[in-house]
Amino acid sequence: MPVWYPFKRIVHPVPQIWKFCTAFFYVRAVTFGCCRVVNTAMLVRVVVTYALLTVCALAFHENTYAVFELREQLLRLTLNLWELFGQLEYASDPLRQRVYLEIGMIQSEIRDTVAELMRLDSLQHPGSE
Repeated sequence: MPVWYPFKRIVHPVPQIWKFCTAFFYVRAVTFGCCRVVNTAMLVRVVVTYALLTVCALAFHENTYAVFELREQLLRLTLNLWELFGQLEYASDPLRQRVYLEIGMIQSEIRDTVAELMRLDSLQHPGSE
């Protein structure tokens, strides 16, 4: 006999993607005559993570660590250059000459670092010159 409800029952339809994900992540495993639900979400997460790490490892430059170090050195040199420009505001004449020498030295180091970065990039991408 059907059950009568005094109010209209509200039924929310389940989205199709939710049905797919539920079916994809849960598998019925039959072991020794009994059925139980096995959650495969962790396995899928691990496989996706390994695939992502493999793609990232293959997509980066061969000289990734060298490029990272050179970028870090370039950042350090730029910060040192800004500090030297700040020292020029209050430096006396003898100290000002030394600051100018250090600025010139840092400029040459920045030029060398940029040239090395460009060399490593041209090794990685030989056709883009």
